[in-house]
Amino acid sequence: NSKLNALCFKREQNVCVYQYYTQPPTMMMTYDGDIAVVDCIDDDETQTTPAAFLRRIETPCAYTAMRCEFMNNNGEKGTVAIERIEFHAERVFASLSEEKRTGCLFENHWQKCRDALEKVTRTAFLKRQNAGFKKGRYMATIAIEDDRDEKKMYVHALLTPLITTRKDEKKGDEEVTALDRYALLRGAPRERPHAKHTEWVKKREGLEIERNEWNAREDVKETRRKRTFVECVLSKRTTGSGSALQEEDFQICEGLTTNVFVLKRDDAHSNGGSSGGLILQTAPDADVLLGVARRAILDAFPSSKNDSEEDENCKDAKIRLSLTHPLWSERETWIALFTVNCVVGAKLYHGIVNSYTGEEVNFPPLPIIKESGVEGREKGLSFLFRTAFSSSSQKSSFPFDLFE
Repeated sequence: NSKLNALCFKREQNVCVYQYYTQPPTMMMTYDGDIAVVDCIDDDETQTTPAAFLRRIETPCAYTAMRCEFMNNNGEKGTVAIERIEFHAERVFASLSEEKRTGCLFENHWQKCRDALEKVTRTAFLKRQNAGFKKGRYMATIAIEDDRDEKKMYVHALLTPLITTRKDEKKGDEEVTALDRYALLRGAPRERPHAKHTEWVKKREGLEIERNEWNAREDVKETRRKRTFVECVLSKRTTGSGSALQEEDFQICEGLTTNVFVLKRDDAHSNGGSSGGLILQTAPDADVLLGVARRAILDAFPSSKNDSEEDENCKDAKIRLSLTHPLWSERETWIALFTVNCVVGAKLYHGIVNSYTGEEVNFPPLPIIKESGVEGREKGLSFLFRTAFSSSSQKSSFPFDLFE
């Protein structure tokens, strides 16, 4: 009963758009030149989650997950917009390069990988439209087998409808969960952080089970305020020169499916009693997945150098970028923590709990802008960045769409 589907992408400035006519595939395994699209799942029927879909693929696969939109449904025509395809293609190419799978398949060039992803996408959306495809946003998950021969690319894919809830959140009891979104500091860094691979999807299942157990304990609490742990944050545990417990520290790396950012006070650059602005801190490239959304944020800054190599253009910036590990020992300087990935965008957290020490950090509300009577913490985060870049050349390149 193998079934599957395929995916697609765009770049922020260059949206990949496809138009096609309905031509039903004649068999479940579809060949397009050197590409074999295997097994297609109709998500409306199976309610298969992307994680479950990836875990049941027996052959090791590099994969990517992207946000795309079916823009209209005019008779037999369909138009699909694919977000940040260049970034996704480059990362898939990098993952397959580790497996020595880019030579014959892509002629050692990431652009060929993009072309292949575009072909796979058409197959997926064609099948979807034949099954009563509805316009809207979708998460497309594409997995490319990395242990086959190099004469043909075998691909698995899944389309998952994305439900927009941010603008529809209501006041009252339904709002509590959104306000009490927590991160759980739990788990060590991945062995191969640059590889977006099904191997990690299977390994992280144990941490997902632990996170669910923490949520189960919250559910039985007889209190109105219940924390909802939505992400595990991986960290490196370090120890100082002494043996005292208080000298142990935690270097924040990334989430299970997200990149992690911390906003903290820039005390080192304060001028006397005045505030020194803010630092946007995220772990260095070597220790995390080079996520598409993370890259879009980093590219908006004039420099991505470490603190020790401060760029002249950053001196007067209201928010400086630092590619260094946020340290648990410096949590008193943190004012916000958020995670990003290219499908769900940015998620701001009410707090984070250290599962090893039992310590908890709660963040104060950020300045909130009112828009059409709706208030939200994500809007506060967006407003903060818009204010910081209001008179900067960075404003035009900052990915505000991830925060709204």
